[in-house]
Amino acid sequence: MTHAQQMPPTPSPRGHPPAQASDRDLYGRLIVCRGRAGISHDDYIRHYREVHYPLAIRMPKLLHYVQLPVEFVEGGLSSWDSVSLYVYETENDYLKAMQSEAAIPLEKDSVYLM
Repeated sequence: MTHAQQMPPTPSPRGHPPAQASDRDLYGRLIVCRGRAGISHDDYIRHYREVHYPLAIRMPKLLHYVQLPVEFVEGGLSSWDSVSLYVYETENDYLKAMQSEAAIPLEKDSVYLM
């Protein structure tokens, strides 16, 4: 996918359903992650999808969440395991969400995973 292409307006298997399209500006937080030492790439991706995803989509005022696992290529040089995109109406909504009760288990899991 190039930067000029857009995702279809339907939920993906690993994405929180997008908000209705509009002309308004939104705030996005893109996070590039590397799994912590001692976790294989496959175990990282399994945990990222099965544990981290349900925690992430509980964040208050979250409009859209997408998980993009980085494909592991044997002998490759990539040291990144995933990219996550969180979309909120405003930066303030994101900051408040990160101070909410829902953020506590998400942050604990992030420390465990990354």
